[in-house]
Amino acid sequence: RYTHGSMSGRIAREVHCEVCVLDYSLLPEHPYPAAMNDVITLYNHLLQQGYRPENIIFSGDSAGGHLALAAVHHIQACIYQGKKHQQKVSSESGLACAALALISPTVDFHMQHLDYEGKEDPIMPAKVIPHVGRSLSRHLSSSSSLKSEEVLEDPAISPGFVKLDELGGMHAPVLASYGSDEVLGIGAGHFVRKLAEQGIPAGQHQGEIFHAAHLFHSYFPEADAMMIEVTDFIEHMLQTRDHRVADAAKAINKGHMDLDGFPL
Repeated sequence: RYTHGSMSGRIAREVHCEVCVLDYSLLPEHPYPAAMNDVITLYNHLLQQGYRPENIIFSGDSAGGHLALAAVHHIQACIYQGKKHQQKVSSESGLACAALALISPTVDFHMQHLDYEGKEDPIMPAKVIPHVGRSLSRHLSSSSSLKSEEVLEDPAISPGFVKLDELGGMHAPVLASYGSDEVLGIGAGHFVRKLAEQGIPAGQHQGEIFHAAHLFHSYFPEADAMMIEVTDFIEHMLQTRDHRVADAAKAINKGHMDLDGFPL
């Protein structure tokens, strides 16, 4: 609430919606998948409170954007597996949520798509990227059955590696909003194009500013403009969800379904 109160409060005011800010577990004190479990636990709690997936939009910035995307992929895979085994699930459309609004997301910790040339990001300088990758690999492999060289290509760690067939061909609409000076923006752009090429509603918005600049929307006009794009997207997705969900339901699902919760 201390770091993201202003940004989340702006979304709540401008979209006229409730915003839940999760103080999730952090590395290295809480090994993977503690943070993911926090998100899934909160999502299950919202379902138990009567919220529908069609009423929920996931959002996060930087590593939080990664976590939001990875959690949605986990939930989407659970929905797909539940349908395959004729189990009841919570979403009428078969989607895990209404949409994802990702702010400077880290989607590829393997960082194979990164292009450092010409990037001058003061928040995430190019020279620290290799060190970040090695540190993450060491921490994550210690709490995973995967080898160090494999862990960063695991879709649960780097959601940009996800294959849509593992999600039943389903994916909620995505907006990726990031700065043109970001080193990590290359990975986000690649992921958005990958989704769009497979027919998933996905778009990106670049501002001429640094990593996760949205946090400083009150200070920089460029960051303010990017927040306008984010809030407009969230408002649009919530306003149009009934029509979109109905169309998706006709295509992939029949009947109403319910679910007690998704596994951690």
